[in-house]
Amino acid sequence: MANPPNWIPESPTSRSVQLTVMKQLEKLNSIVLYSSLDEQATKKRVVYTVDMALYKPLKQIEMAVKDLKKKWLVKPGELHIIIAQLRTIGEFIQGSGIPELCVECYLYSAAIMKQILEGKHIRRAIEAQITTVSALTSLRLKEFEKECPEQLDYFKPLLQLFGELKELLKQYMLH
Repeated sequence: MANPPNWIPESPTSRSVQLTVMKQLEKLNSIVLYSSLDEQATKKRVVYTVDMALYKPLKQIEMAVKDLKKKWLVKPGELHIIIAQLRTIGEFIQGSGIPELCVECYLYSAAIMKQILEGKHIRRAIEAQITTVSALTSLRLKEFEKECPEQLDYFKPLLQLFGELKELLKQYMLH
């Protein structure tokens, strides 16, 4: 197996290498996006969207070097934000009986349900959350209809939207 070219003499996880690369990207950003005559180019912040493995070290570099706070905006990528949200929902519903119900009703196996709760199986986790919310909302609306039939007219637009959501969910689950 051939060794990759040694363009960077140090490890890519080295803080000095990360700082050098980010400063080079900052220069490239100003060259590509702004003309050299634009005085505002140096005042605009560069937005870096990175995975979680890079987020923490880059945020530490940004906070340690004072002039970078005004130049950089480091944020986690959308995928990692979704994973964190799904994990949070999974922790919230754990112990509620919902995961056990999904397994007992043969919607998901125990192994898949564990992955859903941990945010590891993204598509199924999203599908499970939508299914759970739809089922609970449907049950709640049926109970409301029994207890307050005179107020049902106020909720007809909501019921119509809920019906449309169910149809979209069915289409989503078929694909």
